[in-house]
Amino acid sequence: MTLERETFFEKFGTLFKQRSTHFLLQSKIDVSLQDETGGTQELIANSTKPQINPSAAVTSEGTLNVSPGNSSIDALYDEDALDDLYEKVLLEIINGNFNVQEVTEKTLFAYAQEVFKLNDKTHEEILKRARYKPMSEAYLRVELVEAKLNERPSVQGALNPFVIMYLQTDLTSKEKSTICKTTNHPVWKQCFSIPAAENSNENLIVEVYHWDSNISKVQKTIKLCKKYAYSCVRPKTSYQKLIGRTSIGIEGITSSGLVSWYTLSKNKRTDPQGTVKLKFHFSSGQNKEKAKRDHEMLTKMFLEYELNSSSVARYWWSGKFTSPGEAILKQHAICADLSDCEKALIYWNAYSAVHTSYPIAFSLFEGLMNKIYAYISSNAVDSDDLRKFWIGAKKILPSCFAVIIKLRKRIAGDNDIVKTVTSVLHMLTKLESIRNTCDIDLFNPGDYEYFKHKIEQNPQIQISEVTLLAVRTGARIWFDQSVKDVMKPNSSNEEKLINSIKLIQLLLSDIKRASTYYKATFQSIAKIDYTREICKQHETSVVTHIRPIVEAICKTFKKLTIRMDQHNRFGEMDALDMSTTVFHLYIVIRLFLEETDKELKSAHNADIVNFHRWFTGGITHWCDIFALKALSTVSHAIDHDQLEPEKDVEPKQSSSAAIFLTIVREMEKFWEELAWPDPVELNRFLKRSIGDICSCCIYYVDRISTKLHHPEANRKHADLPATLELVKKCALVNSNLSILIDVLKALPDVLGYYQVDINANEASEQMLPIMGLNSWKTKTLKLLTDHCMVAIKISMREALHKLDPIKRDVENFAEQSAAVIRDDLNGDDLKLVENMLWNRLTAEFGETMKSLIGVKTPIEKFSNLKDFYAMIAQAYLPETQELQQDRELAEKLYSLEKQLSLYSSSTRDLIHQYYLACLDAQLRLDEPDRGVLTVRCCLRNDSLEIQIISADGIKLPLDYKGNCDSYVKINLAPGYRYSDVQMPKTRTKSKNHSPTYNEKFTMKLSQEQREVPDALIVFNLKVSEMLGLSQRYVGECFVRMDSIPILESERDIKSIEVQQLFLTLPENIESDCISVLEYRQSDKEAVQFFKKLKQKLGKAAYTGSVISIY
Repeated sequence: MTLERETFFEKFGTLFKQRSTHFLLQSKIDVSLQDETGGTQELIANSTKPQINPSAAVTSEGTLNVSPGNSSIDALYDEDALDDLYEKVLLEIINGNFNVQEVTEKTLFAYAQEVFKLNDKTHEEILKRARYKPMSEAYLRVELVEAKLNERPSVQGALNPFVIMYLQTDLTSKEKSTICKTTNHPVWKQCFSIPAAENSNENLIVEVYHWDSNISKVQKTIKLCKKYAYSCVRPKTSYQKLIGRTSIGIEGITSSGLVSWYTLSKNKRTDPQGTVKLKFHFSSGQNKEKAKRDHEMLTKMFLEYELNSSSVARYWWSGKFTSPGEAILKQHAICADLSDCEKALIYWNAYSAVHTSYPIAFSLFEGLMNKIYAYISSNAVDSDDLRKFWIGAKKILPSCFAVIIKLRKRIAGDNDIVKTVTSVLHMLTKLESIRNTCDIDLFNPGDYEYFKHKIEQNPQIQISEVTLLAVRTGARIWFDQSVKDVMKPNSSNEEKLINSIKLIQLLLSDIKRASTYYKATFQSIAKIDYTREICKQHETSVVTHIRPIVEAICKTFKKLTIRMDQHNRFGEMDALDMSTTVFHLYIVIRLFLEETDKELKSAHNADIVNFHRWFTGGITHWCDIFALKALSTVSHAIDHDQLEPEKDVEPKQSSSAAIFLTIVREMEKFWEELAWPDPVELNRFLKRSIGDICSCCIYYVDRISTKLHHPEANRKHADLPATLELVKKCALVNSNLSILIDVLKALPDVLGYYQVDINANEASEQMLPIMGLNSWKTKTLKLLTDHCMVAIKISMREALHKLDPIKRDVENFAEQSAAVIRDDLNGDDLKLVENMLWNRLTAEFGETMKSLIGVKTPIEKFSNLKDFYAMIAQAYLPETQELQQDRELAEKLYSLEKQLSLYSSSTRDLIHQYYLACLDAQLRLDEPDRGVLTVRCCLRNDSLEIQIISADGIKLPLDYKGNCDSYVKINLAPGYRYSDVQMPKTRTKSKNHSPTYNEKFTMKLSQEQREVPDALIVFNLKVSEMLGLSQRYVGECFVRMDSIPILESERDIKSIEVQQLFLTLPENIESDCISVLEYRQSDKEAVQFFKKLKQKLGKAAYTGSVISIY
């Protein structure tokens, strides 16, 4: 995440809190299994089916260039031995019975030839020998699986069955099973080998007996005698009771094997005695050790061939050969009479040998490990095979630990990495539990780069210890690489801080990822608290890499001297902003420590627990910056403060007060968010900050008061707007002072300054400058009253001679100043101002009346004075309106005010009132006069959009003889408010009294222009004649700006209804404005207005004037 640098002070506390909240939210967001910092693809495992990676080209890294001449094969097999092995494979293919639809003899020959990489000539020679070579001595392998026996009335309870089997022609060679006691559903799963060739005419006899364990000694003697006598003529080896027998023809058993249930019968009984399940397959009589070596060699060759031919991605192959390879290996295992244990060990050795050069799926090794583990645990593996197993394990272990070390690398298949880790941990755990059977050095130091010295110190190190080393090493290596990626050489201090924040955020993400995806797996399988170990390592990394950076940067901060006459040191401000990033780093480290505390509790790294001490120099520097920048900011705010209330802010305050309050609030947020853990040191910091802000407040009051005086001390004419602004400023400054006093009084408690042992007298002493601000409030209120009285006195003198020019200004001043007093002053302040103001007003009006009575004064002056008094009384004393009950006077005043309103209006306003009258006349029409214009109008964002659709029934002037070549011109009224807006017009439509224009225009309007009161859209329809050199008015129509809809940005103008406007000519418009405008013939705008009006009525020629009268 990139931290955007903003101004240090004005929003620093808020930004500080936002960063803290943002970092906290980031630490709670679920992280993906994939780490974006990784850069390689590895450690992939698939527990389902192998996937082909089409982009995985056969390269020197991934290709196993296996051939009969490969050095790994030459070590055990020379050319003759490979030919013999190939001949044996062909012989098994010829004599085998493969029940797979897509596997034919031809397919198998081709597959084997490609694996052994033999040319056609050599293949044909070996195939010819194989076809005429008989199979070696064969054995029938019989697996006695289970039986389901019927109950026998002569036997009390369940049976104790066992089985005897022999060839019908060889009564001397018999095989006997174990006895399954007390069950009618025995399960043996025992294997027997009986010499018998395939297609033999022999029959296999299988007999099931019940062993009677309750026979007496006399009965036993009799049975022994019978046994001896019967044994001379009958092939029974037991005197126990026969349950039933079955005879199986060997010629019906195929070379690929047979599994079947057989019915047991007994002489003199027609009903079945039960069933027995048997599995058959033939095998050769070759040497078992050589057969195992051959099978291992075939497995390696087949695997290496398929990895190269199919371009299987690394770590993706999971044990599934193609159909020809699977069939040949299965047939060879049958012929070699390999047990499940032997096959598991062979595959383990073969796969581990290939894994060193072309990694395959760990789930495959886990499956083999589960089988082999059971055999080793039951001592079913001989010493030679056990040694080979551990040699294979030694080859696999480096890649197992590499999985743990490189968990954070980007991989192609993130959803399977947990499965890979699970498989690896299961293997390591099982290997650890049978480590006592290992007689070799399991760890070669050269294979373990990162903890080589540990293995050299302890060659018999436990697998669990190496696993723990891998966890820690993985975290350390990942962080070191992250430091190299993030920390660029020759970085500035600011860049070092930002990059340190990135590193801590990476650590937080790694801890979250560890807790989410790996903690439960490591804990349940390997009994390793993965997240805890990660936290330990990451804390060490933070202390090692981040602490020196922070301490070195904090030492570079210099002590700042602060003087009131040197507060505007703006050139230094940008250089001071780096301390903001220091505290952002502080936040992230604090969140990091909170996260590790969930796992480590009290077992933290000793150096990181007091990490805040790394930043002590930064805090001291920040206090210096705070004082300097607070003073500079306040001074700058006062200079640029127009003493206007801030919008949407209550209570009212000016920009400088808002900025001052922002300083206080940002300071509060800063200390709250910083949460400095040392209370004594925190109190020292707070004491200084509070003292600095109080000094700034005194400076503020002294400077802001200088802006409340009128620049002309002895003026003869009333500058009412300026005086009104001064009144507002006085009230606003008074509000500012009230707010600041209240805030600063509460500041120590808000900051927690009293929570630490502090002397009460010192606290009161800190607040003494604040209490003195109340006297400044009284001076400000007296100044407000003085401004009101000066303006009223001067205006009164002017009103006696001529009220009209100043009446509106006086009204505005009186009403607005009174509103300011009522709205902005509260409680004691309002009462104090009202008392001072009316005491002085009554005295002033009394003196004026005396002076008028004492001399001969025209009546108009009294009338003016009365009106003036009415304005003042109505504004400042609303309840005195009851004095104006004289109806005759009220009517005269109304008539006078109406005339004054007209004659005091500007020419522009009178012209606009005329067009409003035209709009009223248009709205009163019942039928169109000159035609109908169809339009759509809307406001959207900062634009006025107008669509002129068509005109219907255009009526041309009677004296007009040309064609109806019409166009529409758009104007906005009052025009002087829209002087910077381009007024568009449509294209001319020729010879059409009902033309379709269908044109859309967009005019950019400012916010002020959109809010002009009584604004109009004026549509002038004209016709062109004499090739456009002359135009004639046809009619005009109007639309009020405030009546048109406002559209959202995505809506089309066509979604609103059309407006059909009646076109008219201003022939009979009733308006008092015309008579007033006629008296202003010396006014250029009035002259232009009447000139344009005559043109509309056809009484003057078109002049092409560009002066707008709208």
